[in-house]
Order: sequence, then C-alpha cells, then structure tokens
Amino acid sequence: MKALKTVLIVLGAVIVLMIIISFFLPSTVRVERSIVIKSPACIPFDQVNNFHNWDAWSPWNKIDTAMKKTYEGAESGDGAIFKWDSKNKNVGTGSMQITKAVKESLIEMKLNFGNEPSSESGFRFEDMKDSVKVSWYIVTHLGWNPIARYFGLAMGKMIIPDFDKGLKDLKAISETKPCCMKYKIEETTVKTFMFLSIRDTCTTKTIGPKMGRFLGEIMAYMGKNGLKQASPPITIYHKYEENIFDVEMGIPIDKTINIKDKKIKFTEYKGGKALVAQYYGPYEKIGDAHKMMMHHIDEHGLKVNGACWEEYVTDPSTEKDSSKWLTKIYYPIE
Repeated sequence: MKALKTVLIVLGAVIVLMIIISFFLPSTVRVERSIVIKSPACIPFDQVNNFHNWDAWSPWNKIDTAMKKTYEGAESGDGAIFKWDSKNKNVGTGSMQITKAVKESLIEMKLNFGNEPSSESGFRFEDMKDSVKVSWYIVTHLGWNPIARYFGLAMGKMIIPDFDKGLKDLKAISETKPCCMKYKIEETTVKTFMFLSIRDTCTTKTIGPKMGRFLGEIMAYMGKNGLKQASPPITIYHKYEENIFDVEMGIPIDKTINIKDKKIKFTEYKGGKALVAQYYGPYEKIGDAHKMMMHHIDEHGLKVNGACWEEYVTDPSTEKDSSKWLTKIYYPIE
C-alpha cells in the first residue's frame, strides 16, 4: 500500500507539473505553406473561392470521396459555406465559411472541426512576374486546455503534409486551366509603322512618371518639327529582369524622317503576325493580361518572335474612369 501511495503521489505531481508547464506552451498554433503557380492569379483564386472546386485539389476531399457534403449560402466568395460529414477519422465532421474574399488577393475563412477549437484559415495570392505565389495558412486558438496545448505541439507536423499536397494539386490544376480573363486573344497581322521613341530602364514605380515625361518630350519635338501623330502612344518591352524594365516609349508618326537628336530616335517597325488582346482597366493591373498572353502562347505551342508592346488607346486625361481605359497588347509570333 505504501508503494502504491508513493506511485500515486508521484503521478499526481507529474500531472500537476504537466498542467503548470502547459500554461507556458503556445495558446495559438499557426501553420503556413506556399507554392508558386505559373498562371494568372484569377485561376487559383477561383479554384479556392468556390467550394465546389475543392474536390479537384483538396487533400481531405480525396481521403473520403463518399463523405456527405453540403453547400450553403453564396455560390462563392463571402458567405459561401461548406459542411462535411465523414466516418473516416482523418476527415471527421466540420464546416468552413468564407468570411472575406478580395479578388485575386485574399480569401479568409472560419473553420470548425467537430468538438475541436475553432480556427481561422485563408489563402493569400501574391502577384509575381509571370506567376502567382499562393500561401495557405491556418491559425488555431487552443485556449487554456492543457491537453489541447500539448496537442498543438504536434499539430504543425500533422498539417504540413496535407497543405503541401493540396497546394501541389492546386498548382497542377491551375497551370492546365484555360485563362480566366474576360477578353479575347486574337491573331492579327500588324502593318509596318514608324515611330519616335526614347529608350530607358525603369522599375514598376518609375515607369509611369518616366512615360509621362518621355512622351511629353517626344510630343514637343513633333510640334517643333511639324510631325503628326499617326496612332496612340506605345511602350515596347525589350527585357524584364528582377523588377527592371528595358522599355522603349514612343509615338507613331505619319512619315519617315532623319533625326539627329541624342535622346529621341526614329524607328521603322516591320509588321507581321501577332497576337493581340484588348485590356480594359488601370495600368497597374496590366501584368495580369501579359500573364494571360504567355499562358495562351504556352498552351497553343506558339513562339514569340520579338519584343511585345502596349498601345494606349484611351487618353487618361480625358477619361477619368480607369476601368474604361483600353490598352491593346501585342505579342509578335512566328
């Protein structure tokens, strides 16, 4: 009896010690994993923003294909609700609701897993040069429950493989999906045209101010020399590397000239076959249209034959609504 009493005392002391230690363990567990997807942001965003699409890439939906699924609320975005009920212990019962959806940027959700603590989860979509970085995260609040806090120490290791698998499948699906942009890409034949231009390097922050300054200088030169503008201003993108653009900004003119200016040059662009897309929207989002073009080119096995360029059809000084600004984007192809 004495030995048993000693064992019980020691066991009790261990339990008390573990409870005390649990107060110093993290009360919140955060897990986040990321992947880079070569597609416009709208494609993976739409896959996540509509729960009906999760069957194609969610790791849990694939564990038990026979689980009971219920969809409530909105079809997608804010207010969309997904509930599941599975006999598989690795899936269980729960629900998730989209609480905030910012187009092609952020999706926030509230999760409930049976009797476990509620969690917040979400996806961030970070625009990159010719791709999008998708980050999937989950934050679980453990409260003061000692057992939950000890379980939280292993939670990250348990979730990471599922997140990695889900993101990998999301990438595979997104990179084979047709482009989600709302405008057509057409093949056309560009006629030879002449233009005056200034070539320089710039960043995403300086390209706008430089464009305004350079086009102003070119227009001033045209005015002094009696030259007429033949079509809207253009920007030719010769190279892009690590947020540095090598661009040529110019204005097409109606005749050939000899020019001796040190900064402004005359160029005759030989026409040919090209793809063209009409983009409506602010200039800072035009990168999505270029991603759409590259996706189309890869999907159809085409080959780019020279530098791409943008033609600014709408004058922002006369049209204040940036959603109505039309920019034509050209990619020369073989």
